[in-house]
Amino acid sequence: MTDAGMEYFTSEEVGQALEGVDVVETASEVLRLHAAGLVQTPAKAFLQWPAAEGAARTLNMPSWLGQPDGPLAGTKIINGNPANPRLGVPRAAGVILLFDPDTGHIRTMMQAARISALRTAAVTAVAVERLSAGPPRTLALIGAGALAEVHLDVLVPRLAELKQIVIHDHDPQRAEKLADHVTGAWAQRGIDCTTAPGAESAVAEADVVVTLTTTTEGYIRHGWLKEGSVLVNVSLDDPLPEVFLAADALVVDEWGLITADRRRILGKLHRAGWIAAQGEQGAPRRGEGRAVTAHLGEVAAGTRTVRTHDHDIVLVNPIGMSAQDVALAARVADRARQLGLGRTLPQ
Repeated sequence: MTDAGMEYFTSEEVGQALEGVDVVETASEVLRLHAAGLVQTPAKAFLQWPAAEGAARTLNMPSWLGQPDGPLAGTKIINGNPANPRLGVPRAAGVILLFDPDTGHIRTMMQAARISALRTAAVTAVAVERLSAGPPRTLALIGAGALAEVHLDVLVPRLAELKQIVIHDHDPQRAEKLADHVTGAWAQRGIDCTTAPGAESAVAEADVVVTLTTTTEGYIRHGWLKEGSVLVNVSLDDPLPEVFLAADALVVDEWGLITADRRRILGKLHRAGWIAAQGEQGAPRRGEGRAVTAHLGEVAAGTRTVRTHDHDIVLVNPIGMSAQDVALAARVADRARQLGLGRTLPQ
């Protein structure tokens, strides 16, 4: 076997190739593989250090997928700092590496920012489509950064009966800017896009709530949420513990990553004895806690029903699996090759 070098795709080339990839179907496929036990996602390697502003960090997230057409292995390395937007640079950036499944050598490298954002929004779309009580008509976004814009790009075309979008951000000008963008981009749909002065008013009438912030402190109360709504907790720390405990259903993507994570609220609640793994007998905390209802992979595969009633409130906690990034990167690489993009770097 010869060492043929490593192919590399720029951010622009990744963007071109993504136009020919169904990101939501890719996310669904990975979730179904996960439900079948064909995905390995070890704990993330995390390092944080003080920066001139804020705190910089790096995450390395390898994964393996046992796909029907051949195994796939790779990793996402994503670095960033929540203070970056104040410095005029993106909050996060990184690369995805795809490995030769036999030798383990790195065969492909590409810029990760667009893929990472799109796979996050794609998983949200799977959750919304599978877990909503009915066709969502009102969507609330908490946070108006770049990830919010990507979520709108993915969600709005798929929510045929969506009539209203409400946006809240701690920076009112940023929320207004995103609302203006949505109003212009989706004028033909007649969608009413407004901003809210606070998170409570933003979520009060929403069928779907998506949190897209950088907070590390909870603030969303269970009583704020509309009956029958779905809360997709993308940024992981926005709901208070009462939401995790009182929601009618709690859905996760990868329980092992949640229990290994020592920074986010759901892992903390598990270690404190409030949240048990799916299927655990008995209740933690002498009947005061609860167990996970389902994994999102089971929902995507159609093997698990989550809702008992239309008025149930469903909380989805997608900690994020790098397998999603690796699978999407593999499809991007295939499409980029078809388009004649990229270049080979010598080993």
